[in-house]
Amino acid sequence: MIFFFILCLSVFFWVRFGRRQNNSVAFFHPYCDAGGGGERVLWEAISAISEKYPTRQIFIYTGDEASSKEILSRAESRFNIKIENVTFIHLKYRWMVEASTWPSFTLAGQSAGSIFLAFEALLKLNPEIVIDSMGYSFTYPLFWLFGCKVGCYIHYPTISTDMLQKVSKREADFNNSETIANNSVLSSGKLLYYQHFSKIYAFCGNRSSVVMTNSSWTQNHLDQIWARKSAKIFPPCDVSAFTKLEIEQKRIPFQIMSLAQFRPEKNHKLQVEAFKQLYENPNLSSDRSKLSLIMAGGVRNPGDEARVEELQSLISAYGLEKAITIEKNISFERIVELFETSSCGIHTMKDEHFGITCVDFQASGTIAVGHDSAGPKEDIFVDYKGGPTGFLATDAKSFADSMEKILLLPSEKKIKIQENARNSCKRFSSEQFKTDFLYATAKLFK
Repeated sequence: MIFFFILCLSVFFWVRFGRRQNNSVAFFHPYCDAGGGGERVLWEAISAISEKYPTRQIFIYTGDEASSKEILSRAESRFNIKIENVTFIHLKYRWMVEASTWPSFTLAGQSAGSIFLAFEALLKLNPEIVIDSMGYSFTYPLFWLFGCKVGCYIHYPTISTDMLQKVSKREADFNNSETIANNSVLSSGKLLYYQHFSKIYAFCGNRSSVVMTNSSWTQNHLDQIWARKSAKIFPPCDVSAFTKLEIEQKRIPFQIMSLAQFRPEKNHKLQVEAFKQLYENPNLSSDRSKLSLIMAGGVRNPGDEARVEELQSLISAYGLEKAITIEKNISFERIVELFETSSCGIHTMKDEHFGITCVDFQASGTIAVGHDSAGPKEDIFVDYKGGPTGFLATDAKSFADSMEKILLLPSEKKIKIQENARNSCKRFSSEQFKTDFLYATAKLFK
């Protein structure tokens, strides 16, 4: 027992002092090679720090197997951001935070796995400052214990008051199965589990000196659970490439697009269901052959790939193979092309924390419909000078109805909405993000 204690103490001092890298900033972002909005935040944050603090050494903890050159090349291709001064610390145990590793008690399993992954990270490098940019809040006490200054940018709370309410009301959802929702005993057990989990989550979150959130929805939920005030910093939306696009000239009539990683919460199935209803709409019978939906997005792992295959099967079952196409891991150039040529955009995630794609829709002039909740409702598709900047929907029918309305808008009304949307999205620039991010994190660099 004494030997074990001495061993633990020796490891602690070795990591705390022997692995310490002074003048360093490390980002804990195990999926840095993904192509989503969270990765845009990562690269813009690194860009901001490298410009403000050029002598700082910047590291990224990642579980991606690609080479540094490949990751940076894809970051530039996807986001038009060129990064040079960064070193990657590759982690072997990223599978510990994969949802597939924990089919039951997923939140607890992933959170415990993140602690193990953070310990692996510290064994390889103990930075002066660590910034978690993916929301692995259970790692903060460990980083704090080993002497790191801790900051975080939260895209989505690990557990929210909405999740507690759904379990309490026994509502089935992607994170509350029908089996549990239909059973009072299981629901009571899960509610107790969530309540205890939220208390531990709050304790861990408060080990971070700087807390940033990306939207009104995330801020409200996190502040309530953590009982502290976070800094709301809208994520960077480099819309410069989109605001230069022709608003109307290159639009392909009846072409609809979506852009989202193929994660379960993005609810691509709802897009297919809504498009099916739109396709069968008698008001569009004469234009049915022109209707098309392009579903573009990042595929990060086998789970995402499996969801793509399920979508392909659903599309085939509906006989819509010629009307719906899926494009995986596309380049920034292809993204720009889709935004310039599509006549309608669709974004179906419920309680989307922010929704950078919705901002991109606005900037490009692609009139879009998003889910009537969270970021799209509270921060993005809000009126501009009394006029609409987009549409909101909740289910397949309302999404189909909104897409029909967008596709059949008279030219004058369409241009007015496009102009409103483009002017409204100026609030979400990369420059504003960098200014706010550097202001919020300044205390970490003192």
